[in-house]
Amino acid sequence: ALGLLGARAALAPGDFAADRDVFRPNYGYDGWPDLWSQPLPVADLDTLLWGTVEPQVRTLVVHQPYLGMALLVGALALGRDRRAWLFPVLAGVLLALGPVLAWQEAPVTVGGHALALPAVALRWIDFPLAHGGQYYRAALLAHLGLAGMVATARAPRWGLAALALVGGLDAVRSLSSPGLPWPTVPLPVAAWQQWADDPTPGAVVHVPQFSEHLTPNHPVRLAGRVVHGRNMAAMPRSTPVPPRVTELHLLHRCTARGASCAPPPLAHLADLGFRFVALDLAETPERVTLRRRLVTAWGPPDGAAAGLEWWSL
Repeated sequence: ALGLLGARAALAPGDFAADRDVFRPNYGYDGWPDLWSQPLPVADLDTLLWGTVEPQVRTLVVHQPYLGMALLVGALALGRDRRAWLFPVLAGVLLALGPVLAWQEAPVTVGGHALALPAVALRWIDFPLAHGGQYYRAALLAHLGLAGMVATARAPRWGLAALALVGGLDAVRSLSSPGLPWPTVPLPVAAWQQWADDPTPGAVVHVPQFSEHLTPNHPVRLAGRVVHGRNMAAMPRSTPVPPRVTELHLLHRCTARGASCAPPPLAHLADLGFRFVALDLAETPERVTLRRRLVTAWGPPDGAAAGLEWWSL
């Protein structure tokens, strides 16, 4: 608590306000986030103890903070320095649960009031984490404490091996909620290599910049960067701040869902140093509508592969 207060005091007001966006898992919040949005930014008590959640198809991400029941029981039973390691375990659990106790993606209420937890103090001091949630990440702190207990365990080797085996099977069980084998998507590696072999220099801009149907943090776009090696306009973690370049701002605004304005001409984007404009949305009505508008403005795409379509500038 003293460390959090010290960090709050050390941050200048301007920097502190700017840092809030970094901690937001979703955009559009003027104050405290909706704790029951998807993906859930807090750890449900049942998920933390049992580790099974439904696949979050809309966001393509499954946030599943789980302590590991076998590890938890084994650490408490066999750990030699339980008192020394119990503090990070409890601190991690309490912080991961967020500002109010949750059970099955809903707040636990008594007399119509949610049960407050210690993490509510982060809101009182206006700490950045309170503006974006993602409290569930603190489960890693609890894992460090459990690992410390197991590392100092008094048990024969066969006992520790059995704990590792049971813990491993339990982890597979908890990770199987999206289905096994894990679902995958084909990657347009050949298209990316074609971009790499293109002798004309220039960067790549992906459209749209924001969409609920885009994989968070754009891992596929980043994978493409490894292959084609060109600069990209899409950032790993997009921020709600519009681009400073007028044409890029117009491109992002006019390719967003529900937009009615026309995107800038390809020649204008070429003048900015771009070589390719890529459409990589999942097959959804949003993609169908956006593709129709882009074809009207720019003509048919110059290439297509594994869900990717692009225009050469």
